[in-house]
Amino acid sequence: MVAVLSGSLELRAAAIRGHVRFQNRPLPGVIVMADGSTDEKPVTAMATTDKNGYYAIPGLPNGEYSIGGSHTNYGFEPIEITLGADTNVDLAGFQVFSVSGTVRNASAGLANVQIAALGASFDFTDDDGNYTLTGLRPGSYTVAAELEGYVFHTASNSVTVTIKHLRGVDFAAEPILFAVGGRITQNGYPLSGVTVGVGSLRTNRVTLTDSEGVYIVSGLEADSYFAIPALVGYSFAPPGRSILLGADIANTNFRATGAYSIGGTVTNGNTKVTVGLWIGTNHVQSAQCDPDGKYTITVGSGTYSLALSLSNDVLDPAQKRTVSVPPNLLNADFTAPANLALPGPGQKQQ
Repeated sequence: MVAVLSGSLELRAAAIRGHVRFQNRPLPGVIVMADGSTDEKPVTAMATTDKNGYYAIPGLPNGEYSIGGSHTNYGFEPIEITLGADTNVDLAGFQVFSVSGTVRNASAGLANVQIAALGASFDFTDDDGNYTLTGLRPGSYTVAAELEGYVFHTASNSVTVTIKHLRGVDFAAEPILFAVGGRITQNGYPLSGVTVGVGSLRTNRVTLTDSEGVYIVSGLEADSYFAIPALVGYSFAPPGRSILLGADIANTNFRATGAYSIGGTVTNGNTKVTVGLWIGTNHVQSAQCDPDGKYTITVGSGTYSLALSLSNDVLDPAQKRTVSVPPNLLNADFTAPANLALPGPGQKQQ
């Protein structure tokens, strides 16, 4: 028999001793605990029953105590006492049992799932997804599983504990999946063909922006991710974005800037005239002329069509030209028809 007293107290006046039995049979190996409150400080003391079920906790200061027991296969109702002298406290045990099982995500065990026999016992699954609920009296229980970011095919199981341990109360889980997406633009125009990587410590996914500059990556578990856009000839602001994903997110947007320039002078041009940039039939960029008819468009590497426009209407289709960058092209000049160009500052309509 071993007794342990925590704390340093000058007054140790009395002992608690007694026997622990189950159906009048002595119970060895039971840890008996005395939790008390005295005038000095809280007291916690314990002892382990010997082969005869006997224990003794000596040297306790006067005060109020709760006496209880702990054993794998037995439970004990605590007894409240007021200690003023040596006191005998016997404990009567009752059989308790366990419920155990495994939680799996697909074929793998799932760790850190909270399993609870509601109102009676709880545990967390280990790295292999295993759990054990202990200290259950015979009776009916609802065993429930919970882990943020996961849904369980059966959220709870109703079980009946009789006179033996109950095994195989298993759960199947699958992650709640979310999507992350956004739009990538340059000067307000959509940028297609951008590679967007969305990754975490466990997952890496890649997609491309569509003709509207939109991208979306779906089927992602709740986690911390980082999204990074990439396209040759472009830089992006911000260069990447952190995402804490616990719901669908559709506004992880980026702004692109081309590494190359296309520019020139539009004769008869002014601030009402723009130069449009096209890829095939898709209008992808525009630059407004300054009062002197000069314009500059920043782009990535590629082949484009250039045309003068006014309110997005091509002024002179015959002047539409095809250009390629790199290198920078700064002499892509045009002449706006005199009868279509609008007057600039200090000019009169012709």
